[in-house]
Amino acid sequence: DINQAVTIYGAGANQTVLDGGQIDRVFHFRNGAVMLAGVTVQNGMPPNSSNGGGIEIDKGPITILNSAIVNNTAGDSGGGIAIYGGTTVNLINSTISGNQSNGSDDPALYGRGGGIFNWGYLTVTNSTISGNSTNKWGGGILNFGSTHLNNVTITNNTADSDNTGDSSGGGIYNP
Repeated sequence: DINQAVTIYGAGANQTVLDGGQIDRVFHFRNGAVMLAGVTVQNGMPPNSSNGGGIEIDKGPITILNSAIVNNTAGDSGGGIAIYGGTTVNLINSTISGNQSNGSDDPALYGRGGGIFNWGYLTVTNSTISGNSTNKWGGGILNFGSTHLNNVTITNNTADSDNTGDSSGGGIYNP
């Protein structure tokens, strides 16, 4: 849990790997400006079927640069990243891939935003969102806030990963 401004620079996404070991999410940004650059955030899985498999963001602003958010799992929302509280998040030159939100508490209601769950102000630039999945809405991105996409590839994301037929937005769901 990060409760103040911090800058984390890795040696590159292929060299600096922050692994949650599927026992907790990797980061919970609660307050303060954050710069996260040159890292891979992987295998996060918060306890109690919670949100933000790799990263949960409550307050920022947050910049994620030249990084990869991969193979994280949330029991509810935001397999890769969950953004709340009207927070501003800039995702630049990064990859969000292979994340899932699986609705483990109640698959009929939960499992939203396989890659990113956004209830803030998200800008994604020169990035790829691919291969993420969810039981319900927004395999790549579920957007309840404001999302701006600039030169972004969104591909091979899946909603309705549990095959119930009541889901929407494999790439993006924007209710």
